[in-house]
Amino acid sequence: MIGDVTVPGRRTHRRRARGLAPAALLAGAVLGLVGGCGDPDLLDPTEDPLAADREQLVDDMTGALASAADQLGAGAALGTRVDTWCSAGEDTWEYTDDHRSTCQLSLTSGHPLSTGVGVGVDHLREYGLPVTQVTGVRLYSAEGNGNSITLSFRPASTPVDPARSGSPAGYYTDTEGSDWQDGWSAQSPWHPFVIVASSDAVLGEQPW
Repeated sequence: MIGDVTVPGRRTHRRRARGLAPAALLAGAVLGLVGGCGDPDLLDPTEDPLAADREQLVDDMTGALASAADQLGAGAALGTRVDTWCSAGEDTWEYTDDHRSTCQLSLTSGHPLSTGVGVGVDHLREYGLPVTQVTGVRLYSAEGNGNSITLSFRPASTPVDPARSGSPAGYYTDTEGSDWQDGWSAQSPWHPFVIVASSDAVLGEQPW
């Protein structure tokens, strides 16, 4: 600590107050340490590298769903919706999440189906296949990361749930594309079935 000392008849000069400097330096060091140890920013899917990973993942998921639907004889997507959201983990005295923040993707599309897989529409209607005995299938990524693709069959006569309103909750949410239900409402009179294809993936996980 530096103090001003005035001596009568002499000019003001500076002297160091002994015993105070170490304490002041220590306090400054502690404040600097505390100020420099702030929590890191939560994951942001709009900034690289996460933004680039998201774009690639959406392309991969869209292509995979379209390819799977095509193999089943379905038409082009009626609409494709992509939801992206990030949520913050909880860290309290009684509970701690596995990650400080997590970003996820959900992609959904619908594809009109005019014929069954290897059988005719009349056969599907008569025996209820694959609508009643096999309603759908979920395929998981071989990488073991929990990412998956789901395909399910719906007959045109089955009421379709309305599109989800908004993205799942989180500190970041975004929805782009269009809901397949809108396209299906216009196409269903000409197609007996629709294949609903969806894919869920973890975009990024931030450790504590």
